[in-house]
Amino acid sequence: MKGSIFALIFFIPVCTLLLLRFKGEWAQFIIISTCVFVALHIRDYVNKNKEKE
Repeated sequence: MKGSIFALIFFIPVCTLLLLRFKGEWAQFIIISTCVFVALHIRDYVNKNKEKE
């Protein structure tokens, strides 16, 4: 549980830095899509762990 929260906190600034670094529309679209996908994956992982408890 704590690991996934740490992953989200670490993950958001990384996405922001990538968006600032790559200024092309396609690059930003790909980065946002990847970030959203990973964030949803982390959320699902957290929910599954909560159900086990």
